[in-house]
Amino acid sequence: MKFILILFSILLTLCIDLILGSPTDYDLYWDIETRFCGPWLAVEMSLVCQGRYNDDERSRRPKNKRGIVDECCTIPCTRRYLKINYCGPEPEMSNTTQDMEKMVYVNYHAYYLDLIQIVLQEPQTDE
Repeated sequence: MKFILILFSILLTLCIDLILGSPTDYDLYWDIETRFCGPWLAVEMSLVCQGRYNDDERSRRPKNKRGIVDECCTIPCTRRYLKINYCGPEPEMSNTTQDMEKMVYVNYHAYYLDLIQIVLQEPQTDE
């Protein structure tokens, strides 16, 4: 009975933490130290960077300097470290009036009603 009560309190704490969010900036996905080697490093880089990689002088290091393999395969690193040091900048989102004018309102309700009428019509026979 005591075990069930302890288990219930742990689960309740986890649920409250998931619903309300953690009070700290620590995020298990981004801040857990992991070794990323070989194909796993490539997969993590593609997920974390979403196709935006640094193309500056830091990425063209001499062979005697530490690289991403030394920093995240030999020694564990976090996904946040990968993003900060090896991903390109986030694209800027623009909410200008010109972009808003390009948007077109679509009346999906009328579209679906018209579509239903077309589907429910009796088929025309060629006689």
